[in-house]
Amino acid sequence: MFTNEFKFDKSVTTLLDETGQNSDVIITIDNDSGYVYIEQDDGEDLLTNLICIPPHMFKELFEALHSTEGAYRLIER
Repeated sequence: MFTNEFKFDKSVTTLLDETGQNSDVIITIDNDSGYVYIEQDDGEDLLTNLICIPPHMFKELFEALHSTEGAYRLIER
């Protein structure tokens, strides 16, 4: 299950674990910079793991999930 929220300065997608076994994953895209922040609590709410990636790497991640095994280079048009 997931939710989408669109705010004036960012877009937020929250991935919810319906089993309750894992913490939610929150993906925030900053509208100004395009940077993508992926965060998840450690399960005990003591720490938050955070990854910040630039827009071109997020696009590569998305494409990689839809590609077969191999090495690829995306060409911007």
